[in-house]
Amino acid sequence: MVVLATLWQYCWLLVKNSLRFNKEYLMKRKQQVLIAGLAALGLLAGACSSDSESSVTEAPVVTDAPGVTEAPTVTDAPNADGDLVQWALDYTEGTAGMASGDSIKIGYVNQEDYFPENTIGINAAVEFINNELGGAAGRPLEIVPCNIAVAEDGAKCGTEFANNADIAAVVTGTILVGNKELYDALNTKKPVIIGNGVTSDDFTTAAGSAFTAGSPGVVAGMAGFVVSQLGDVKNVAIIAGNNAAGIAGADLLFKPVIEKAGIAYTFVGVDDTATAADVESEMTAVGADTADVVVLIVTLQQCINVYDASKALGIDPVIVATGLCFGTP
Repeated sequence: MVVLATLWQYCWLLVKNSLRFNKEYLMKRKQQVLIAGLAALGLLAGACSSDSESSVTEAPVVTDAPGVTEAPTVTDAPNADGDLVQWALDYTEGTAGMASGDSIKIGYVNQEDYFPENTIGINAAVEFINNELGGAAGRPLEIVPCNIAVAEDGAKCGTEFANNADIAAVVTGTILVGNKELYDALNTKKPVIIGNGVTSDDFTTAAGSAFTAGSPGVVAGMAGFVVSQLGDVKNVAIIAGNNAAGIAGADLLFKPVIEKAGIAYTFVGVDDTATAADVESEMTAVGADTADVVVLIVTLQQCINVYDASKALGIDPVIVATGLCFGTP
């Protein structure tokens, strides 16, 4: 709760400050005040997809949830909801109560089929800002969503937002396809915050900015955790999404770290549309039953399928995964 509130507060404060600047100023690449204002929304959306490395079997040990459990110590923020709202108001210099007037519209692009949790997070942030902190400079924020299912949707969403004068800026959730098409359509036309970078285009585009490390921070951190925290690990079974982001995460970010540590590994790519039965076969092929650690770089749906497949196989592997797999099945 404290972590989410902190992100909401940053969003409100920075968006409010961004309204002091005129439109031409906002559209300049190096003067992205509104982008900074929306960074917290991007952070919140991205956090839902890649908040931390986690272990399915020992999640509290792997994640230790530093942002959530330790937040009162780090920020001195109170725990009670009422006190928390007051703390948020003091921090942002907001006005208690609901926002009113014409909304500030923010374009939001996400791949809903695989990352619906991003949308839950960003909507929760906006609801808190509008209902408790008086919105941004008294005005409510409004999310205008656009879903990407295939690459062509990236250009469609980007063009719609670029041509809509009411859209102040665009925030992304997590996108596996259509990233380049989206950024090409928005480049120089709207400020863009990249909420959770997972593909090469997210990190090389000049169209927007990211305020999180995205997959380089998460996946490389998982590898570091396996090497430094799990004792005498001899072999790792890597199960990654059979897409550009999953393969790049495994090949470029995870494997080099464990190779340097002298740890052997096996790898298998799992389609985003795979069933539990498909995943069961892939887990058998990758040697999940004998590996010291099973690493997951997959979507939420495949986290669930790995759990179901493990039950069907009668195995209980040590699993290190992204925040998508954190939770009680």
